[in-house]
Amino acid sequence: MVLFGQLKSRQSWFESALILLSSTLLGIWAIKDTIALRNILLVVGTIFSLIYLWRLYQRGLLDNIRLYNWLPFLLMGLLFVWVIAHYFILSPFPEVQLQELKSTWFRAFLAMVLGMATGFALHKKVNSINLLWLGIGLSFTYLFYQYLSRAILEKNIFVVDWYGGYYIYIGKINGVLMGSLLFCGLGAAWIDHLRVSGFAIRFSNTFLPLIGMVLTIYAYVFIFDTRNGVGIAVLCVVGWALYGFFWFLGQTNRQQLVQKFKGAILLTTLAVTILAALTYQQTRFNTGWSTMIEDVKIAAQIEKYPNWQNPGRYGYPIAESGKAVAGNTYERVAWGIAGIHLIPANPFGIGVLNQPFNRLLQEKFPGATPGSTHSAWIELALAFGVPGFIFLFGALVCILVLTIIAPSQRFGVFIVSLSLMLMLLYAIGELSRGHAIEVLFFAMALLAALRIPFGISDDSFPGRDRVTK
Repeated sequence: MVLFGQLKSRQSWFESALILLSSTLLGIWAIKDTIALRNILLVVGTIFSLIYLWRLYQRGLLDNIRLYNWLPFLLMGLLFVWVIAHYFILSPFPEVQLQELKSTWFRAFLAMVLGMATGFALHKKVNSINLLWLGIGLSFTYLFYQYLSRAILEKNIFVVDWYGGYYIYIGKINGVLMGSLLFCGLGAAWIDHLRVSGFAIRFSNTFLPLIGMVLTIYAYVFIFDTRNGVGIAVLCVVGWALYGFFWFLGQTNRQQLVQKFKGAILLTTLAVTILAALTYQQTRFNTGWSTMIEDVKIAAQIEKYPNWQNPGRYGYPIAESGKAVAGNTYERVAWGIAGIHLIPANPFGIGVLNQPFNRLLQEKFPGATPGSTHSAWIELALAFGVPGFIFLFGALVCILVLTIIAPSQRFGVFIVSLSLMLMLLYAIGELSRGHAIEVLFFAMALLAALRIPFGISDDSFPGRDRVTK
C-alpha cells in the first residue's frame, strides 16, 4: 500500500509538472529576449514528457487506443519527414534550411512531444486546464503594468506600440497570438465546465476566466489596436452562443436547466456587453473597419492595381470615395492573393520559412518589396509546397473532424474552438516562423491528445487500466 501510494503520488507530480512547465513556456514563448529560457524549458519539458509517456505505455494505457486517433500525430510526423527529405533532395537554399532544421524545426518537434504529454496529463487533472493559461495571464498582467505606466505618462488610454520596442511582445501579432490562445482557451474551458458540471458557478472556473477574457479584449483595443484579435474574439463569442442555444434546445430537462442557467446567463450577458463596448471603441479608433469591404475588393485585383509590389514607391490605390485604401488591409489581401498564385508554379516549395514569398516574388517581379503574405498557411505552402500544407493543415482538420464525429465528453468545446481559432489566426497572421511554428505544434499536439479517448483510473495504478474506446 505504501509503494502504491508513492507510485500514484509520483505520477500525479509528473502531471502537475508538465502542466506548469507548459504554462510557463506559453507565458514566455512570444516574449522578446527569452530564447535561452525557452530552450531550457523545452528540453526539460521533453525529458519529463518522454518519461511520462513511457510510464503510460508501461501501464498499458496506450494499448487500446484505436489507430485513427493517432492520425493527427501521424500527419505531423510525416511533415517532419517531408521537411528533412526536402533538405536532402529539393532544397535550393540548403544552408538556410539546415539552420532552420537545427533551430525552428527541432524546437517544434520538442514542442509537439510536450504538447502530447500535457494533453494526456490534463485527462487526469481536468480541473487544472485553466492553469495552462496562467503563464500567458501573468505575461498580460505585466503587459498591463507597462501599459498603465505609459498611459499615465502620456495621459491617454490609447497607447499602441505597433512595431514593438516598448511592450514585452515584439509587435502586435505576438500579442494577438498569445491573447487569442488565452481568450479562446479560457472561454471554451468555461463552457465545457458549465456543461459538464450542470452550470456550477465557481470563482476559479468562472469569474477569473471572464476577467482574463475582458482584459484580453481591452489589450486588443487600447494596446495592440488589432482588428484581427477583436474579430477572432467576436467570432468565438458568436460561435459559443450558437452552440449554447442549440445545446439547450437538445436538452429534455429545460425547466430545471433554466433555474441553474440564470447565473450563467447573467455572467454571459455582462461579458458580451463589455465585449460589445470594447469592440465599438475599436471601430472608433481604427477606421479600417468602415472601408474594409471596399479595400478588399480593390486589393483582390492584383493585376489592375500592382501597387502591392512596392507600396513605398507606388503608394496605395485610390478608392471610389477619393481616398486611398487602408494600407494594412490592402497589403494583406493583395500579398495573400499573390502568394496563392505562386503556389501552382512551386508545388513542392522552396524549403525555407525565412521569407519564401519574397524569394519567389523576386523571380517574377524583381525589386518587389513585400517580405511576407501575412498568412502563415500561405507561407508554409510556399515553403514546403502542397505536401507540406496537406500534412500540417490536414492534421488540424483531422483533429476538428474527429472531435465533431466523436465529441470529447470533457473537452469537446475546447478542442473545436481552439482548432477553428488556430485555422483562422494562422490564415490572417504573420506567424510562419520561429516561435509561432513551435506554438502551433504544441497546440495541435495538445488538442490531438485531449481528444483521444483516454482513461486513467486512480485506483488501478500500477496495473493495466481500463481505456475508454
